[in-house]
Amino acid sequence: MRFTTVAVSETSSYVVGKLKEKKQYNQQKMELVRIGIGMSCCVLCCLAALVTATRRQYDTITVYWLTPQYFLLGLMSGLSEDGLESFYQSQVSESLSTFGPPFEEFVMGLGKFMSILCVLIFSRRPFKWFQSYIDNSSLNKYYILLAVLSFLNAQIYCLVACCYKDDAFLVEDEENGSPPQQVGDHIDQLLDSVAPRSIEGQNEQSSCADKISESSKINEVEVEKEEAMGIASSVEGQRISRRTVSKPRESSSGDVITENSISR
Repeated sequence: MRFTTVAVSETSSYVVGKLKEKKQYNQQKMELVRIGIGMSCCVLCCLAALVTATRRQYDTITVYWLTPQYFLLGLMSGLSEDGLESFYQSQVSESLSTFGPPFEEFVMGLGKFMSILCVLIFSRRPFKWFQSYIDNSSLNKYYILLAVLSFLNAQIYCLVACCYKDDAFLVEDEENGSPPQQVGDHIDQLLDSVAPRSIEGQNEQSSCADKISESSKINEVEVEKEEAMGIASSVEGQRISRRTVSKPRESSSGDVITENSISR
């Protein structure tokens, strides 16, 4: 059983990977088919166990009669368990992919506990399918029950798989509230998208600064020219005023006097 599980798991994973590389089939749907084949093997395993238990009631058998049963059980384990884990990883983001094996063990653990519960129920009255000795037990009836339940479970699975629309779950929640690992990636993408614009903005700012500096230099030159012209006009005015003030005039006595002598 273990050899079959490992061989089927590796072979099916290789086939699904090759089909994914060629892009001929969708990986999620291939995993669904893989799980469905495993569940079909579960039904066949229950039927093989039913045949073995029925023959044991009427004839002596060897241990090799259990080979088909455990071979099909290995097929079921290699296809369904790995298919369930691969399907889970294909549906969630990378940050949640590590929860795949615990999720698989949780589902398988529920099935084992249900099996224990069934054994406890059907070992009591009015069933008594399980006795102290295997020859006194009615294992064929229990395997019939398991075959019916497996068949119904496979039918429900096929119905759900046909309604599957390739929608990923637990991804939209992370897009709305990104985990800390993905915040840095979003920031880097935003910086990459803004970087070219920031360079253009820096170029525009530098060109504007050059224009402003040139205009300020021109304004300074004009101000200096105006100041020089103002100084020159003021000096010229002072000269003219001095000439007019210092112009001599005659007094009534005939003496030539100036403004300086009058002030004195």
